[in-house]
Amino acid sequence: MFLKPLTPQKFLSCHVYTMSSQIVSKQAAMHTPCVKDHLEALDPMMRQICSIAGTPGLALRVSHHGEIIHEANFGLADVDCHKQTTSNTIYQIGALAKSLTASAVGILVDEGKLKWTSLIKDVLPGFRTRSDTVTKHLTVVDLLSHRTGLAKSNFWWQGAEGTLLLKKSELLRFYQELEPTGAFHADWAYSNWGYAIVGEIIETVRGLSYADFLQRRIFRPLGMDSTSCSPVNTGNPDLAKPYAAMDDASPQLVAFPGANNDTIMAPAMGRTSTANDLSKYATALLQSYRYETTGKGSGLPVIRNAVMQLTGHMFTARSMLEKSYAFGFYRNQLPSTILGMGPNASYVEQMPTLIPKDASMGPVLAHGGNLAGYSIAMALLPKINSSVVVCTNSFALGYVSGWATLAVLEVLIQTPLPSDYVQLATEAATSSVDDVRKLRAALQRQKPSSSRPHKPLDHYVGRYTCPVL
Repeated sequence: MFLKPLTPQKFLSCHVYTMSSQIVSKQAAMHTPCVKDHLEALDPMMRQICSIAGTPGLALRVSHHGEIIHEANFGLADVDCHKQTTSNTIYQIGALAKSLTASAVGILVDEGKLKWTSLIKDVLPGFRTRSDTVTKHLTVVDLLSHRTGLAKSNFWWQGAEGTLLLKKSELLRFYQELEPTGAFHADWAYSNWGYAIVGEIIETVRGLSYADFLQRRIFRPLGMDSTSCSPVNTGNPDLAKPYAAMDDASPQLVAFPGANNDTIMAPAMGRTSTANDLSKYATALLQSYRYETTGKGSGLPVIRNAVMQLTGHMFTARSMLEKSYAFGFYRNQLPSTILGMGPNASYVEQMPTLIPKDASMGPVLAHGGNLAGYSIAMALLPKINSSVVVCTNSFALGYVSGWATLAVLEVLIQTPLPSDYVQLATEAATSSVDDVRKLRAALQRQKPSSSRPHKPLDHYVGRYTCPVL
């Protein structure tokens, strides 16, 4: 089912605020049956997108002014056991962990334990990089906004099926060997390494493990009881099983991702949570933003320095309208396509442009988390105090949580031109399958005519490291 555009008469009756209706505030309008009805009308489309892309289960939460105005759970958390997705289903959240890491830094800055401009070399003894300039001038803000100019080098630490190749203790040793590939402070390049370094900073200045600090200062105060940095308990009945979609969109069980507080990259991607807990966090961020910008709110918020976290610090694209990176979020000024919703842009000819009812509804801050077996998305609309959280348990034929989030955002911004997300999901699924086939064919062409190894295969088994280290 596709949510059709409203007729001019219905659109006017539901969403247009004329001079004669000034008694109805825009904030109150978000609670009208029109918006809630339109959110509920998306549910059949969400199920269809999951089927097209090969996603067993999906959990959705939409908040406005601190209240959940729509929630839905579709499909299965465990296909073999036919276990339904629920409000308590637990997912690996991948790169959404970055936002929580940034919030932890905001708390430390508020405590006076750290400054945004603190030099990394002053916090971590012996810290260095291959660039003297970066070594001398790198700050916390540089790491959080991906503007170090250093290489991504993800294959150093991550192998096939999400296997972690490096130990947590090896982080600084390998970071110092990252090649400068861009201009410091001038070139933006997404990097998991930077957030991993921030995790080391948190532990150093606070004298606690990264996990303990987040548990004490964020998870527990916000009631995020199902959120953890600990290793995944595969026996937990609430844990969603991770799947990958085959060419026919059927789900194939895959190994659980291994990142957690005891491994490398935990501050960048090592976290489990639920849609309920992530919605609590999104709401807390928005409440803190409101408190800092208007002074309104009941007591001091748990999250501190939300304005700094949600402000753009580095441009991510050349555009007349702002496209920048905050801390753990992409900022997108409307009307615009939305960065931060996963790799869907590589699967479709044209991403949808989100067109708001009026310009006062932007910007959109968004980020996804994509690990083997899971795809998660979160989006914030600070100007109208609304958030969207979508959790799925599949590395699918396209980024289902991204499509679902965009569809909800179009309802919240009351767009006059809704996009056809069933068509987009279909296009993405077809392209995803084609890409894999092309890659398989290319690898086959490069395969040597003789497949016999020079030595017995067991001679190649072992641990391989860079010879310069």
